Amino acid sequence: MKDEFFKRFRHAILTTSRTANTGIISGSDRPGKPATHVEPASLIKQVDCNIRQSARFIWEHRESTLSLTELFKFEQQLFTIVSRGINTQDIYRTSPTGAHYGIRHELIPVQMQKLRNWIVRECDIVSEPIRFAAMLEYQLDFILHPYPDACGRMTRSLGAYFLLRHGLMPPRFTLREDYYKQMNTSPDAFCMYYAKCMGET
Repeated sequence: MKDEFFKRFRHAILTTSRTANTGIISGSDRPGKPATHVEPASLIKQVDCNIRQSARFIWEHRESTLSLTELFKFEQQLFTIVSRGINTQDIYRTSPTGAHYGIRHELIPVQMQKLRNWIVRECDIVSEPIRFAAMLEYQLDFILHPYPDACGRMTRSLGAYFLLRHGLMPPRFTLREDYYKQMNTSPDAFCMYYAKCMGET
C-alpha cells in the first residue's frame, strides 16, 4: 500500500502542477507572489524532491491524532516541505491573488481557522470521505487560495492526506486543464470529477 500511495501521490501532483512540469512559477511577478531565481530545470528537480518528501511525511502521519493545534502544526510542516528550496515566505499570502479566485488576504487567518475547525470535527467520521476531500480541495484552491505559492501542490497534498486516513489512494487526475475547468464550473461539478478520478463513477 505504501508504494502504491507514493506512486499515486506523485501522479496526482505532477498531473496538476504547472511548476512541477515546466519549472515556471506563473504569475510570480505580481505583488506578493514570490519570484524565484532558480533555473527551470533545477526548479523541476527541487519540486520532484519535495513531492517525494511530502509523500513520506504524509504517510508517516496518516494515523496521527488530530486536534486544532496538531492540524495547524501539520499544515505548517507540510508547507515547509512543499516550498523547500523554492520560496521562504510565511505560510499564508499577504496580498491579493490578482485573479478571480481566492478571498481577500486579510480574511485568510480567520477563514483558515474555520476550515480547520471543520476538518477536525468531520474528517475522521464522514460517511463520504471522497466528497470531503474534494470539497476540501475546492475550498483551499478556489475559494480561499491561502498560500503565497504552491497552493495547488499544498491542496492536493492535504486532500491525499485525508483520503489516506480513510485508507484511500489519491485520485488519478487527468489533465490540469480538466481539474481547473471543473473547479471553475461549480462545487458539484468538481465533486463529480473528483469521484470519477477516484474510480467511483
